[in-house]
Amino acid sequence: MDLSDEKAKPYIEDGGPADPAWHLLAARQGMGKAVAGKLPARKRPRLMAYDDVVACALRGRRGFWLWLREQLRADDLLLARKLRELRTNAAMPGLVSDVRVLDVVLWMGHRRQHCPHSCPGLPRTPARCC
Repeated sequence: MDLSDEKAKPYIEDGGPADPAWHLLAARQGMGKAVAGKLPARKRPRLMAYDDVVACALRGRRGFWLWLREQLRADDLLLARKLRELRTNAAMPGLVSDVRVLDVVLWMGHRRQHCPHSCPGLPRTPARCC
């Protein structure tokens, strides 16, 4: 199911199936948060995607999955519809999930400014283009 799906919440909330799995993976020595997020994303690509650059861009928000789910569902699924429109306009296959499209957009928008320590994340207002 998609993260924006009404039934997704129990899977991603604290204590839900994704929560202990991610914590167990992230706690393994040498695993790291990004790899711990990518493994479940491989199994449930419509529900999860995680990357250090994306987490940094969003400033390491606590409760990330619940927050993101609410963003996708807000305003009659406005963000989810925009991500699907981007996927269509980019001629990406329908198998590419909304969260993966968002992952790519955020990664592309922040990768050049990203630094592993003390990174400020994406600006709150859009950057001006020259």
